[in-house]
Amino acid sequence: MPQAQLWCIDVTGAPTVVTKRIFCINFEPSHNFEDIRNAIAKELAHQNRDVKPSEIVALDVWKLDPSISRNDARFNENTSTTYTDLKEHVMTISSESGNMGEIYLDLPEDESLHLIVSLKGAPEAEGTIDLLCSELLDIKFEENRAKHREWLDSLGDQGFEERIDVIAKRRKGEDPFKEIPIAILHPAFDRFLLGMHDPDLDIPPELYSEAVEFSSTCWQVFGSKNMDEPTKKAKKLQAIEKMLGYQLLKRTKEGAAFDGLLLVEGIYPALIFLSEDDIGVQLMGRCETLYSKCMRLASLDDVRKTISLPCFLVVVSGSHISVVGAACPSMHPSIEYLTGFYVCTSMPSDPGAVFENIAKLFACLRRSINVLTEYYKDLLSLLPCLPKRYLPLRNTFTTLDGQLKRINYSNLHMLGKNIWTGTVDTPDSSSVPVLVKFTRRYCAAAHNLLKSAGLAPKLYHYDFEPYQVEEDGNDVAPGLFYWRMIVMEYISNAVTLYDLTGTASDARQIAEHLRRAVDSLHMNNYVFGDLRPTNIMVQILEGKAHRHKGESEEEREIRVALVDFDWAGKDGKARYPSGISFGGTIAWPDGVKPRGLITKEHDLYWLRTWTDLLA
Repeated sequence: MPQAQLWCIDVTGAPTVVTKRIFCINFEPSHNFEDIRNAIAKELAHQNRDVKPSEIVALDVWKLDPSISRNDARFNENTSTTYTDLKEHVMTISSESGNMGEIYLDLPEDESLHLIVSLKGAPEAEGTIDLLCSELLDIKFEENRAKHREWLDSLGDQGFEERIDVIAKRRKGEDPFKEIPIAILHPAFDRFLLGMHDPDLDIPPELYSEAVEFSSTCWQVFGSKNMDEPTKKAKKLQAIEKMLGYQLLKRTKEGAAFDGLLLVEGIYPALIFLSEDDIGVQLMGRCETLYSKCMRLASLDDVRKTISLPCFLVVVSGSHISVVGAACPSMHPSIEYLTGFYVCTSMPSDPGAVFENIAKLFACLRRSINVLTEYYKDLLSLLPCLPKRYLPLRNTFTTLDGQLKRINYSNLHMLGKNIWTGTVDTPDSSSVPVLVKFTRRYCAAAHNLLKSAGLAPKLYHYDFEPYQVEEDGNDVAPGLFYWRMIVMEYISNAVTLYDLTGTASDARQIAEHLRRAVDSLHMNNYVFGDLRPTNIMVQILEGKAHRHKGESEEEREIRVALVDFDWAGKDGKARYPSGISFGGTIAWPDGVKPRGLITKEHDLYWLRTWTDLLA
């Protein structure tokens, strides 16, 4: 079994002297404390101390807590910090406490978890230990740098980390991968969201009666004043297991404790159950801690750098239930609410809604866990063809003529935009560059209309909208994905209108192309809605130039392509998103409002704005 690691500070010494002693031990989390003591005793003897390997070692588990330090988590030179001060932040452990995994895995932030060791009965150091703690902080800092480098190496994409926008994110302490919706990272989450938002979801009839029983159990537990906490958790766990159709573990072989845990093949976490008294502001922190505990399990050492370890969390907080998704595309987990909090006890004004919500939630959860279970069972055979863990797992699509195409992802094209660059193989063994976008809303009909006029990128694939049964008068199958995948041409050497530095001739051509695009949309009863300069791509066609009669200079040929058809749609039906931003410097047309209709006049406003500037 892979081993864990702890750093130790030896505080055995004369009454006023601290002997400089910092060392590291490796251990199996399932080992008991007696094994840990023996390892430490041997280490002390190895350091030429007057110690016999059989000596009993006293252990304290402590955290290098920034709350007792200053100046970037370092002890202030003008402050005397003693072992006595530290003992206020430690937990003494004994051989009866069980195994090391119970402490090592249950405490959060294991990067700051350490041991203070001393010989039982020997004098303890009474002097300050600032230098020792500072030295250990230096060691941990270098460890973290090494882990960071190792993680970057596992990505195999140094170019991404050298991008200016990524460096800026990192410097602010932000993770660029945390902006990716986890439903894009794994289809199990997408399947769950698709079902939860399906107004016509087929729910097994037996789930309704089970939902009534589940609600009754939650009411008994929530309303009981005489039931102790372990009994409450046990009853909740039994109710959850019945709704899921799975039996959950309470402790892993490494010693990690959970309210409930579903492991596929005894290795891979598919679901974590968390019981809380109330919702509280720290709930997401608790979810992250539990998921991080799963990630630290020794059995996952071989795969945690290869896959994002997708996992569901079912949280019962007081009288409410919620589902959370977790994955780790980078160094830090991404935790995301997949539902709000549903009442699972009683709603006198609408009692049927409680049972409907519970039945629907668990129907979706059962199906999604089945997807996740099959994925983990087939993982070893899938590994050679899986994309990297921070890339979308969905990497194939079927063309209109039935050909299966595989996407070879490169990296995130734009941070926060859910757009990736990649290539798609062609029949002649070459490849074409593509952009892959994931979006909730997209008007492929408007995109295709402009593509046929040479005013939009080629569209290789698009998912139908979920729950849609009619498009432009033609019956089509409803979409199978909550996040729709759009695969389009990547226009090389193109810049946005905002970034373009061009000539007067360029401006005339761009204005003419924009008029053609808007006219084409409006003549076919479409509106675009978002004709801002970032959605207008301009490409200078190399080697193509001509001279108009009477002009002395050649005019280079310009290609203009509109992108981002997320807001586009039929006139009188397409609406602005509810989250449209009115901050900043954007001068929206009159009448623009959240969920308001997008009109042709709004498109003409933007067209006049840009043609006036280009004139």
